[in-house]
Amino acid sequence: VSDWSSDVCSSDLLLAGLEGQALQERSLRLWCAKEAAAKCLGTGLKGQPEAFRVLAADDTLDQVVIGHEALRVDVRLSRAASTIIAWATWRDMAVDEIGMT
Repeated sequence: VSDWSSDVCSSDLLLAGLEGQALQERSLRLWCAKEAAAKCLGTGLKGQPEAFRVLAADDTLDQVVIGHEALRVDVRLSRAASTIIAWATWRDMAVDEIGMT
């Protein structure tokens, strides 16, 4: 995806300047991405959603990369009427660094 951020994104940065429905939609997508990542890793959020960092995201937040400890979780999000669906797959960041993706 050509419009992915290459730096670690803060949730605040991804929400900056938004109001109303746009803010609610983006906040919900970020929460769903973190929740999906936590479930994918089998840990749950454990009351610490800040431990799950947004590493990259496309402009619409249909694709988000979440980092947690030494793991990277790729999350895809989709809206179906009033429901947001998120699914996630993970990989070890060390494997990515040595080109074994």
